[in-house]
Amino acid sequence: MSVPLVARCVAAAFGAAFILGAWASAIGTLIVPRQVASRLTRWVERVVVTVYWFVTRRMTDFRRVDRILATQVAAILIIQLFTWMALAFCGFTLLLWPWAKLGIASAFSDAGSSMFTLGYDEPAGAWPAAVVFAAAMYLALSPKAAPTVPARLCLRGGFECLTRIAQAMGCDVPSVAAPAAGITVTYEEFLEGIERLHEIGFEIERDPAEAWPDFVGWRVNYEKAAFAIALAIDAVPAYWSGLRRHSVQPIPPYRPPA
Repeated sequence: MSVPLVARCVAAAFGAAFILGAWASAIGTLIVPRQVASRLTRWVERVVVTVYWFVTRRMTDFRRVDRILATQVAAILIIQLFTWMALAFCGFTLLLWPWAKLGIASAFSDAGSSMFTLGYDEPAGAWPAAVVFAAAMYLALSPKAAPTVPARLCLRGGFECLTRIAQAMGCDVPSVAAPAAGITVTYEEFLEGIERLHEIGFEIERDPAEAWPDFVGWRVNYEKAAFAIALAIDAVPAYWSGLRRHSVQPIPPYRPPA
């Protein structure tokens, strides 16, 4: 059943009210250094007090009652915390609903992942640029030995994830890379990388000149996004990883002796 956009926008307005109410209650309770009237806080307190009264109303041993009531204040604070979280969760779910592609369930999932984790992307896993680079080299140099489907899925999921992360960080990265844009890695640097693979005994099936166009075709999809992220977080200055905030020399790879 499709809910009209007007109804979803009204629900989003209620969601915004829920979020503001939770923030106002939290700020008034935890930050403002004087008593602030909050209906939400009073409601939580009344509910907890009522529950404690219901549990202890038939007890005749004062010491037992006192031990139970000693936890009442802590219970009020914990329930208050969960109430703020639940209210904010419902509020963000309603607020995201008008823009959710898959309806209220999608908004619910997006709100939950944003509040309780670092969020997640549709491609499964967080693919580091090094893994994507390794898959591109493997497919370009040894297509027969490479697990074709897993390697291609790794690349596809990897450069889509890197692009979305870069865009979420505010980087100017296109959703679809332009093949004509090319890459910053030169053919000479590509040959140096192949030489290092020879040193560790990696089996190469294709001639470098034959593999180079395929490598460029894979790398152009993720290079700009990976460079933008590396620059934004000031990552370790590895080779083939773009510029950094400070002028530093790239750190060569180190392989521990066997």
